[in-house]
Amino acid sequence: MCLGVLLAFIVTCGLFLTAKGVVSVPSDQIAGLEYLYNSTDGDHWLFRGPIGKWNFTDGSNPCVPGWQGITCSCIDHHGDDVCNIEKIELDGYNLHGTFPHQLSLISTLQKIKLDSNRLHHRIPSGIASLRALTELSINTNVITGTLPSEMGDMTALAYINTGYTFLEGSVPSLLCGLHALTYVDMEYCNYQGTLPTCIGQMTALVELYLGHNAISGAVPTQVASMSSLQLLKLNYNERMTGTLPSFFCGMTTLEMLDLTENQLRGTLPGCLGQCQALTHFSVFANRMTGSLPSSLSQLSNVQFLYFNVNRFSGTLSSSVVGLPVLNV
Repeated sequence: MCLGVLLAFIVTCGLFLTAKGVVSVPSDQIAGLEYLYNSTDGDHWLFRGPIGKWNFTDGSNPCVPGWQGITCSCIDHHGDDVCNIEKIELDGYNLHGTFPHQLSLISTLQKIKLDSNRLHHRIPSGIASLRALTELSINTNVITGTLPSEMGDMTALAYINTGYTFLEGSVPSLLCGLHALTYVDMEYCNYQGTLPTCIGQMTALVELYLGHNAISGAVPTQVASMSSLQLLKLNYNERMTGTLPSFFCGMTTLEMLDLTENQLRGTLPGCLGQCQALTHFSVFANRMTGSLPSSLSQLSNVQFLYFNVNRFSGTLSSSVVGLPVLNV
């Protein structure tokens, strides 16, 4: 076999020669990368310098020494390396096009980070076959539609960020069944309707960002079961109604509660001082009434308190007036 034919065979089969020996990358994984490159106008990506540019014609290896935005895991097998692609991180690379369903060919993917690009159309349902995926971040794109229902099977998913996109519909209840989730950011989208009552099943969730949508209705009582929750942002929905539930007083891990610019009414729970972990609290620009509870003085870790633009009345206790972070 002549040298040219041999090299062509090696590249086609996902084999790459290094000083150490052969480095093999499954050919279907390389095909998945090529689909991503071609469907998002790869010739006009904004690479960070010339080293590590993607090239499917010269036999370069996505894993060793590596292409930009690609992280692999390699194991030694009788002197040769066997590699799998685990991460694709191309935020701000000017990807312009659709999210290819052929990424599902890279079954070993654990992380997809494509923030701040120009991806459009829907998230393909085929992404649900990436059962090893723990992190999906497509913040700041032109993605439309809804999360595919098939994503409810992605039980390894721990982090999802689809903020600053055009996703719409109800806040997806499929998230409730993803028990590994610790972080969800869906701010600045077009979500409407009430929060799903199954939200209480998300007991591992630490941070939930749902601000700047059109969510309506009251905060469901099931939120009280979110035992790991530290940050909850429901600000600027403008259609959320009801009162501020007293169950927040029992959420001992809660550090931030932001309900800015909604339609909340009623009084502040007198037990708010029990939220000892609280550092940020805002009900700015609602329709709340009554007096500020004296228990606020017990918030020893608080850094920001915003009560402005409401209908509070009465006099402030001296202990509350002394809070340096109070805004009324």
